[in-house]
Amino acid sequence: MAAQPDDKTLTLKEMVRRAGSTPRTIRFYEEVGLIHPLGRSPGGHRLYHPSELEKLQLIGDLRIAGFSLDEIKTIFELRQRRHDAKQASGEVSKILTEKIDLLKRRLGALVQLKEELASSVDLWQTACADCKCPPGEEICEACADIDHAHLPRTFRWIWNVH
Repeated sequence: MAAQPDDKTLTLKEMVRRAGSTPRTIRFYEEVGLIHPLGRSPGGHRLYHPSELEKLQLIGDLRIAGFSLDEIKTIFELRQRRHDAKQASGEVSKILTEKIDLLKRRLGALVQLKEELASSVDLWQTACADCKCPPGEEICEACADIDHAHLPRTFRWIWNVH
């Protein structure tokens, strides 16, 4: 089906550039029914409505958050599959509430890990950067520049100081 490009339609190349995606990813999303082109230009280029760009960006964000493609497709299609909005909204709410709880747990773990890594980097950039021990003979366990009682676990295990 040939569609006439206008100022509002986007080409595959524009979708890739604006979403930070790849042509392969967008074509795959088309194959699985997540993204829908308007058609093709007379030259054979895929054309998209701007709303598909927003959907593509949302799909990317959901993927980063840990949603599978099947989960994304399910929540996008749930309204059409159910007989009424009440049933569909209940199911979508349940699915998303479970994901929100999982994201909260992940965020907590990521914040803790970020803080540990930052503390470890600080140690490597301060105490270890000025280490006077000959290479291969570092005595990190006895280093006076390190507060051994409060070492982040990332430092202990990466640097093998227990």
